[in-house]
Amino acid sequence: MGGQGSGYFQHAGRPGEIGGSASGGRGGKSSSKGRERSIEHLEQRLEQDSLPPPVQESIKKLGDTIRHNEAETLIVIDAQTGKELARVQGTHDEAGEISEATAAKMTGNIEIHNHPDLPGDMDVTLSWPDLQGFLEGDSRQIIAVTPKYNFSFALPPRGLSPKERKTILRKARSIIPRGRHPVVTHDMWAKLAGQTRLRYTRIEA
Repeated sequence: MGGQGSGYFQHAGRPGEIGGSASGGRGGKSSSKGRERSIEHLEQRLEQDSLPPPVQESIKKLGDTIRHNEAETLIVIDAQTGKELARVQGTHDEAGEISEATAAKMTGNIEIHNHPDLPGDMDVTLSWPDLQGFLEGDSRQIIAVTPKYNFSFALPPRGLSPKERKTILRKARSIIPRGRHPVVTHDMWAKLAGQTRLRYTRIEA
């Protein structure tokens, strides 16, 4: 998440760079949909239960404070205590610069940022830069909040090796559309998580 001015959580030039939707599955038999919902619910419980209650409360509280902001805001949360460690304020179209001091605080902790509530571009999932920044950095979890959802990438209990991180990025490139500003959807990240140990969830706010 690297260094000054990395700004990897920015989504300037919307729509497109983040793109996509938070829609559900793409069809199939009802039994298959039910199984997918059950698995997603289990993953949500596992993700929530792995964090201390004060941290869960902090994620909800801080997430709600920025959920409807017109400008992007990044908050770093201590994964053990839930304390706010850093905050980076962006603008309507751009994220703020991430200093080396803030990047250092991300190590082993949780990042949460909002996707601005813009007409026609609401409830979009985590972007390609979000995934890339997360896998190339050292945080435990990254969360994007929208008016309706919390989208999250998180490390599995044993973490991810450098080789696994490269493999996940390679698989992601094969799943998302090609182009400078690929449109990414919830279904694409769910598919990626199904093929790897990366944890991805979508939880209603």
